[in-house]
Amino acid sequence: MAFFKPIYKKLSKKWHPQAVSVGKPIEMDELCKQIALISTVSSADTKATLEALGLVLGTCMNTGRTVHVEGLGTFYYTCISTGKGVDAAEKVNANQISGTRVRFVPESHRQGSTITRASSAKT
Repeated sequence: MAFFKPIYKKLSKKWHPQAVSVGKPIEMDELCKQIALISTVSSADTKATLEALGLVLGTCMNTGRTVHVEGLGTFYYTCISTGKGVDAAEKVNANQISGTRVRFVPESHRQGSTITRASSAKT
């Protein structure tokens, strides 16, 4: 992670690094152009493929599956529950869920004591 700022945590009373983004997000058109430059696929084909990937990810995850994209990472759902919970597993129900989130874990490779993540910049 290349860009961070110091942030003070009241609980620990210590300073910690916090990741920051620089500039505006890279939009789909620019992403597709960059992929087209390093592949044999056109920008339009890249865009169609990435849009289809989003649809397929959602469809697969809605069936309760985790999705692993080789070289990128793993996508899965988590849920947020309301209240303080219940006393027994049998009492847990869907009404306790207040929302869902998609989580992403970048793919990583271990080589000795070094871990490389798919989202890390390569130099």
